[in-house]
Amino acid sequence: MKNLVTYKKFNEEISKKGVLTAALAGTLAFSGGLTGYMNHETDKMKQSCESKVEDKRKCAIFAHPDDEFNILTVLDSSIDIFYLTSGEEGWRHSHEYGNPEDVKKDIVSIRRKEAKNISKYFGFKHSFFNFPDVNNQSQVEWDNNRVKKLIEDISSDYDEVYTIGPIGREHHQHMQIALMLKEICPEKTVYGNWYRENPSETGIDDYENCPFVEKDLHFFVDALKSQGTMKGTRDFKGHILWRPQ
Repeated sequence: MKNLVTYKKFNEEISKKGVLTAALAGTLAFSGGLTGYMNHETDKMKQSCESKVEDKRKCAIFAHPDDEFNILTVLDSSIDIFYLTSGEEGWRHSHEYGNPEDVKKDIVSIRRKEAKNISKYFGFKHSFFNFPDVNNQSQVEWDNNRVKKLIEDISSDYDEVYTIGPIGREHHQHMQIALMLKEICPEKTVYGNWYRENPSETGIDDYENCPFVEKDLHFFVDALKSQGTMKGTRDFKGHILWRPQ
């Protein structure tokens, strides 16, 4: 991906510079203080750049708990996650807990507990807002103006903002968040979308490929017991990250 600089790539560049600096210092060894000075400056440069990378503030804005599946490989303590709903309409998929109709009254606490377990495993902080979960069966809708204002407020505090990319047949709340971010802060926005076998199936040309780590994928799927639909994702291969086009 052209504009998404990874920490790994940065380290490779720094290592190259370190090698070149060391070679230069070796040829000038007759100047005793120069070698120490150059090494000191190289260390200072590396520490400064690493600090800038680590200090980049990142967040993700999602409609529901479990949407972070689309950015699974970047989940760690450096990212804050905001769920606009509690995913209460997901009660229809909660067969693992019994009759979904019986589980319905407890689904919010169940899904929030699952999100807490996932955040603890990956190390990220998370927050919930109380917008209604909306799908084709529900008779409610969220307030687009309030949602947009909240997204503006959240994104203004971060350097990068992740969400689900608006491709395929995505849930319309996913689409709304993606399009709002594209309008509000396209330069900060990074989209994520999973793929089953090959990233080319997403239809996106310019992307960073992020293969799933098997143990993380299995933990994530197992932790979402309330969403039986997640079981089918256990064999998925990865996700992509891409910028608004």
